[in-house]
Amino acid sequence: MILLGAMAATACLMSAAPVPLARLGAAAAGLEALRLARREGRRPACRLQFAVDGRSVRIYVGRTGLRLRLDHLLIHVRGPVASLQGRDPAGRRHNLVWWPDTLGEERRRVLQIAAGARIPESGSTLATMQG
Repeated sequence: MILLGAMAATACLMSAAPVPLARLGAAAAGLEALRLARREGRRPACRLQFAVDGRSVRIYVGRTGLRLRLDHLLIHVRGPVASLQGRDPAGRRHNLVWWPDTLGEERRRVLQIAAGARIPESGSTLATMQG
């Protein structure tokens, strides 16, 4: 997060914007990166357990064992990033985003089956544009 903020600040400074505006944008990008890094660093790790049919998931958050069941799942894998969206029994929407590279081989396979899409192996991902 901090590295992305530093790159955003550098992009602001290297832009064609007037110097005062570029400096203000760089400072804002750096401060926001620090805020987000602090927030994400405090967030407890979670464990996912997919149902056999792949239509629901149970999420166990942190060491407290807080349990959350999500239904109406949408799982997207784009390049090196996976995202999961679902609704809890109260109807609130929850989103998770992570790198599938952090999963072991068996868990990666479960995610691949639930997503219905192939998950690329670690390493650089080739992006193509058509049109």
